[in-house]
Amino acid sequence: MQYILDASFFFAENHLEGDLWTTAEVAEEIRDHVSKMRFEVLTAEGLKIGGAGPAEVSAVKEAAEKSGDLRVLS
Repeated sequence: MQYILDASFFFAENHLEGDLWTTAEVAEEIRDHVSKMRFEVLTAEGLKIGGAGPAEVSAVKEAAEKSGDLRVLS
């Protein structure tokens, strides 16, 4: 499974198996030490950082709306 990670993922103690992605903008939101360490570990384990095109942004917004997370999405 493929996951697009928002900054809130790095603030929590969640764990996901699969293809993990985030954006450079999300990485810039991570400021506290523990979350930065989590980000660095996940990056070393294969977390990919990339940009999102209009189709990807639309798909993420649609999924976030269905899950009720749209209002807290970065």
